[in-house]
Amino acid sequence: MAKNYKKGASGEDKVKKKSSGSSMFDQLVAAGMEPSKGIEKPEPKKSKPSNDCTKGNKNESKNTGSKNVSKQKFINPYTFVPISDKEPQRIKFEDLDLDISDKLDGCIECTLETKSSVFVPNTTRTFEYGFNEFFSYDDLSGRNKKDIPKENPKYPRIPGSEIRGMIRNIYEQLTDSCLSVIDDKNLAVKRSAKPKEAGIWDRENDILYKAKRKKISFYKLKELGYEKGKNYITGSEIYITCNEDDYVIDVDFKFLKGATKGIVIKGEKFTNKKNESVLIFPEKEDIVKDKLTQQDKDRFQAVLDRYDKKTKDGNEYDDYKNAYYNSDIRYLPVFYEKVEDKLYLAPAMMTKEVFENTISEILEHNHFKHHACNSNTGFCPACRLFGTIADKKSLASRLRFTDTEVFENAEFDVPRLIPVLGTPKYSSTEFYLKKPKDSQAAMWNYDYYTVNKEGDKGIKKLATYKAKLKGRKVYWQGSDKLKNERSLDAQKLFEKDNQSKTGENNIKIRSAGRALMPGAKTRFKVYFEDISEEELAALLYSLTLGNDCNHRIGRGKPYGMGAVKVNVEKLNLRNYSFDEGKLSITENEADPENYKMKNLWEENKRYIELYSVPLAEGEEELVGYPTPADGKEIFKWFANNRGNVQAPKIDQCLPDIKDKDKCLLKNSKNKGKDLI
Repeated sequence: MAKNYKKGASGEDKVKKKSSGSSMFDQLVAAGMEPSKGIEKPEPKKSKPSNDCTKGNKNESKNTGSKNVSKQKFINPYTFVPISDKEPQRIKFEDLDLDISDKLDGCIECTLETKSSVFVPNTTRTFEYGFNEFFSYDDLSGRNKKDIPKENPKYPRIPGSEIRGMIRNIYEQLTDSCLSVIDDKNLAVKRSAKPKEAGIWDRENDILYKAKRKKISFYKLKELGYEKGKNYITGSEIYITCNEDDYVIDVDFKFLKGATKGIVIKGEKFTNKKNESVLIFPEKEDIVKDKLTQQDKDRFQAVLDRYDKKTKDGNEYDDYKNAYYNSDIRYLPVFYEKVEDKLYLAPAMMTKEVFENTISEILEHNHFKHHACNSNTGFCPACRLFGTIADKKSLASRLRFTDTEVFENAEFDVPRLIPVLGTPKYSSTEFYLKKPKDSQAAMWNYDYYTVNKEGDKGIKKLATYKAKLKGRKVYWQGSDKLKNERSLDAQKLFEKDNQSKTGENNIKIRSAGRALMPGAKTRFKVYFEDISEEELAALLYSLTLGNDCNHRIGRGKPYGMGAVKVNVEKLNLRNYSFDEGKLSITENEADPENYKMKNLWEENKRYIELYSVPLAEGEEELVGYPTPADGKEIFKWFANNRGNVQAPKIDQCLPDIKDKDKCLLKNSKNKGKDLI
């Protein structure tokens, strides 16, 4: 059930107030955490070099906003606000009514002005090219998919739910609240750092054995599959003879004289693939783990679930999955990595790993219980004010954000492609995680790290450690790069000239929209009920931030879009009186300056200030995702940054938010080193 707070006044007042029909508890939060902006930018404190990787950040000319910054440098679009080393101030569900102090009801009237291009989509209809119109109350669901609106929306607005998420994000940072959008479904996944060992899983007894891998011709195995006449061949028991190079020369389903029994494993299909594998038991039984746990098996299942990419030959690992789900197959070929007591199973030597530690567990155990609130933990300041949907008991919001009024001075861009955006890439551990304390750590993930041999000639050891996140993800405000993208009219001309429907720049996976340009103004209101003076002070700060600070809303934040400025124009407090059987409600204007926040939140304000002010001239143009010096593919920068497969080693890490030099360097494939 959802719980409401009660006003700290007389019981009679409470009864009359609730009967007045003024309750606002009609919304439960689907909590949103999008990066926002903060207060006046202070002079950063001088700090010691980060314990994270600094090798790639030792630039001789510090970036102070000058125009002489090297073109080989860039500033990653996002950074992280450190998570507090104190637990959130939670209150148990059953104790929420114990606070009987006077509470406040009222309304905050705000103005909002766009400071960059802003795109908040109308999702009632998605047209071709993934185009969405800017948000309004227009229902476009009945329009033809190819009928992209030619006219700008007449009554553009921003929905209150978007503003609510924007403000909640700041409030969470300010009050050391939980990271509400992180739950147990946020599994940490990363491609393995080194090739895995071959193994055979006895699924009847849940024993994992070491195995030896033999190569078999892709075409020979394909012929064998036709002979078998089934939709898979992985897990099939065959008899093989090999040459001195461990390459299969003879194979059959029936026993061959002098042959060895093996288990077939067919991997992912790709162009010009030549070999598959057959795994055989070693001559002497060698057990890797004598009893696989349910967690071991669940993690393996999660790995397989992530391989569902469609290819021209079907889904990835279709053959393997068909065998996996066949309960008649007792011996399943696998590849494994064992790090101390942790076991990682996979369908191939080089695949993704799903880690034992989830993001939520890391927040709970390694970050002073900053995981999302639930009925057992109690509720943090943000969940108490904005509401939350917990596992068993939910809290209703004590705030209501209206949609904005129709924008004044609204000017729109032409329909245009929106840059490719994705979900958080937790696999980018050089950005999302702090470096382990071991100075020899070469590569790290959410469970363990590696140490290389001298000269990086292979991996010396793998060791578990206490993984820590860099913090709460927020965005720098760089220059608005929307106009760098192709308009839909230009895209159509390109396709006509090239007789192509795909064009370039990943058009198939991109979206398009009509963005609102800078200078548009509007208003909205925030109604509040039963909140304390302290909560009101924090809410007012979360709305206004500071003179030079902007919030961020909508899509395209990594590309400088979504900057808006909010100001509080008026604060009205509602007063209740009960006289001679009649309830009277009056409103009086109050001065927002009379509501001051706790001093203990000052450091949190400073962090908000660091990223909320637009970057200096010279820095703002450098904001962009990592790309190599010789190309535009983001994944290649990360591949170069991690060195070779035999001895992976992270070269550059994301600078800390307080570092004066925010830059990273573009890299090259040749040496995996920085280009200066």
